[in-house]
Amino acid sequence: AVTTPKIADNSITSSKLADDSVGVNDLDPAVRSRTNVFKKVLFIGDSYATGNGGGIVTTPWPTTLAGKLNLAAGSWWTFAHGGESFGIYNGQESNPTSGFNFCDRLREAINTLTDAERESIDHIIVGGGINDWQYTASDIDTGMGTFYAMRNQYFPHAQVVIATFGGGLVPAYKYPYFTTVLPAYFNSAATYKYKYLDC
Repeated sequence: AVTTPKIADNSITSSKLADDSVGVNDLDPAVRSRTNVFKKVLFIGDSYATGNGGGIVTTPWPTTLAGKLNLAAGSWWTFAHGGESFGIYNGQESNPTSGFNFCDRLREAINTLTDAERESIDHIIVGGGINDWQYTASDIDTGMGTFYAMRNQYFPHAQVVIATFGGGLVPAYKYPYFTTVLPAYFNSAATYKYKYLDC
C-alpha cells in the first residue's frame, strides 16, 4: 500500500523544507492537521550523533531531538558511527575514511531491530554532511539512491528526513561543504522525495 508522507508542522518548520521536495504544504490537509506524527523514529548519523562531533563531547543530537519530539522511551533508536557520510566511493558501500557510510548504519538497524520494531518506524532522520566533503555530487547521489532502495524494502512506512550540519565548523571542509555537499544533499533529497532540513 502507498502511504502518504507525514511530517509534523510543529516539529520541523515547513519553511526550511526544500521547495523541490514533498513538503508539508503539499500534503493532504487531514495529514497536515496531525501534530504528533513522529511516534517511532530511527536516527542515523555520524560522530555528532554519538555525542563526540568534531572533538567536542556533548549530548548526542538524537537524544536532544527525541526529547523535543516527546518520543516515549523505547520508541526511538540511534545507529551512528564517526566519519560516516552518504557518499559511496567507487561504487563501494564504504567510506574510505571510516570504512562505513549511512547505508551500513541502515543495514545495521535492519539486522538489529525486530520485524515489529522496524515496521513500526514512521520516520528515519539522517543527520550528517561534514564527512561528504571528499565526495562528488554523483557519489552522494549514489549513496542516497542505495539508501532509498533499502528504505523502500525494509522500512516502507517511514518518511526520510535529511538534515545537514557541522560542515561549516571545520575550516578545511568549508569550501567543498558549501559548494558541493549542500547542493548535492538538496538535489538528491528532491530526487528521492526525502524531506530536507538545512540546519
